Amino acid sequence: MAYRLAETLQLKHTFDHTKQMAEYDWLNSFLRRNPVLSIRKSEGISVHRSVGLNKYDWLNSFLRRNPVLSIRKSEGISVHRSVGLNKESVENYFKLLEQIMTEHQLFDTVHQLFDKPVTSTMLTRPDCN
Repeated sequence: MAYRLAETLQLKHTFDHTKQMAEYDWLNSFLRRNPVLSIRKSEGISVHRSVGLNKYDWLNSFLRRNPVLSIRKSEGISVHRSVGLNKESVENYFKLLEQIMTEHQLFDTVHQLFDKPVTSTMLTRPDCN
């Protein structure tokens, strides 16, 4: 992967062109430049630790560390929302998106586009409720 990236970006590199990968001297040089990294053998896990790593312990621990997350029961979708979200409306949305992106020349600047929160998007008109 590093070889392909260097080639694509036309960066100067010392990768082996026939193997298309880094040689040991590159790896050793990389490790010298990054002393916090090291290569070591994988270690076995103790029985006591593996017992404590069940999915619920991990999930509870993860949720405690990330209090903005929560587990909720899934909600049903309203009839109005499901009618408004069909193949035709999705196709129309992407045609309009393509038209706007072409009109404003945004295809070359996709790295500057940001996602819009779904919670503020209305799929139905207010008078349909």
